[in-house]
Amino acid sequence: MKKEGEERQSTKKEGKTVERKRRKGETTERKRRKGEAVDEKRRKGETVDEKRKEGKERQSMKKEGKERQSMKKEKKERRGSRRKKKERRDSRRKKKERRDN
Repeated sequence: MKKEGEERQSTKKEGKTVERKRRKGETTERKRRKGEAVDEKRRKGETVDEKRKEGKERQSMKKEGKERQSMKKEKKERRGSRRKKKERRDSRRKKKERRDN
């Protein structure tokens, strides 16, 4: 029989169902510890929202950097095609000059 305060929680592990006993209040204990960590950060003066904002800013900066990089790449490709066009134009002009002379 099951003792009071224990409930069975089944988790899947490598295709097999493994049961483990979960103590009463285990999840609340975890949440309490997390709350304490948040309180500690608040005491230090760094709010959780600020941390989240910093992370989002970092992410957006990373995204901007990637966009800038792709724009540079496109610009290089365009420059290359312009050069090729110019070379073709020059070679045609030279051929024309040779024919005329």
